[in-house]
Amino acid sequence: SRLASWYSIFMMFVIVGNLALIVVQSFPESTCRDVIPAALDGIHECGFAFQAWCIMVFSAEYVVKLLCCPFVRIELFDQELLLSQAIPSSEPRNFAESETLGPLQRVMRFVFGPANIIDLISILPWWITVVAGTL
Repeated sequence: SRLASWYSIFMMFVIVGNLALIVVQSFPESTCRDVIPAALDGIHECGFAFQAWCIMVFSAEYVVKLLCCPFVRIELFDQELLLSQAIPSSEPRNFAESETLGPLQRVMRFVFGPANIIDLISILPWWITVVAGTL
């Protein structure tokens, strides 16, 4: 859909912008302050405000996916199941009789999925730093 395409483009720009900020933050402080506009800067470090915004976007995406995953029937995208339904075999099999995952199983599959573990590892250090800084 058009909305999904725009969302993917937006997320790609956020990812690329965050990576560019990480590279710029490796420069000396004076150079970093020359490159990063004041609006994206923060009192803590060069580009702090933009980095915080990126983490909020990544965190919101992760939370929305986590909240939606119990209701998404991911087993419908299982290629083996779809092939078994499309190609007749000697044993007839009803699509409704196939294994369906319960909501908890879907959440566990989401949480332990490799891409989602990477997403969590990428946002967790920032949140730990923020929470530890407020204690």
